[in-house]
Amino acid sequence: MQGLGELIFGRNRIGVLRGPSAVALGPHQKLYVADGPGRVVHVFGLANRTYDQISSLRADKTLMMPVALTIVDEWLYVVDSVLHEVFIFDSKGKLRDSFGSDQLVRPCGIAYCPGRDRLYVSDAARHVIQVFDKGGKSIETLGRRGVEPGQFNFPTHLWVDGGGKLYVSDTLNYRVQIFSPEDNSWEAFGGHGDRPGYFAHPAGIATDSFGHIYVTDRQFENIQIFDAKGKVLLAIGREGGDVGEFWLPAGVFVDSQNKIYVADSFNKRVQVFELLEVPEDEDGL
Repeated sequence: MQGLGELIFGRNRIGVLRGPSAVALGPHQKLYVADGPGRVVHVFGLANRTYDQISSLRADKTLMMPVALTIVDEWLYVVDSVLHEVFIFDSKGKLRDSFGSDQLVRPCGIAYCPGRDRLYVSDAARHVIQVFDKGGKSIETLGRRGVEPGQFNFPTHLWVDGGGKLYVSDTLNYRVQIFSPEDNSWEAFGGHGDRPGYFAHPAGIATDSFGHIYVTDRQFENIQIFDAKGKVLLAIGREGGDVGEFWLPAGVFVDSQNKIYVADSFNKRVQVFELLEVPEDEDGL
């Protein structure tokens, strides 16, 4: 892993992030950052170094606590945990629609599966994953409170991989759960502990093109990396404010080039890392 210092936002030059909780890279190299305390979504144009904000809703209303976001067909879907709604913005940042206020109590995570047109929204207060289509029509509810497979205790961040599997940070069950929609099965790994492979407060979750699973931990102040079967491979970071250190890391996003974007909440910045492939030697190792 290699820190890319030139893409660390929130320091002296920009200084606008107050508490980033989620991040996503959209079309045209636009980096979207949900900032709940700032009541905005920041939009960084990485290609041409532009900056914009998204906050306005209808009339004189604005976002109150944007905590999660995802990209669907170049449009931005933003979860607001105070307004308990999902807001849909077009590619120019204009509000197009919203949904979920009649069902969601404290939504805090979102992920989209394009192959099945399924939009997953975690509701921590109800301990469920609410499933919608991309138009906001409710389809089904996954789970309930509990410790069995497919049950949750304050689920938070979500991710969908290229194969359509749903990854859930089952935060106060101190584990990651993986849902396979083909057979409606659940897998889990992790547990409460202070050793590698265990969790104290799992938060952001994502996968890369190799199937590695990245999980931030807001108490360990690090990112743990697992293989597809849940075996811990590596942990990066520690508490601090230098490059590669974290203070309450939250959402994580991995792009198609295996760059890893981390919302480093209390350091008021986004850190970006790069996964470096090690070439094989002559013996194929």
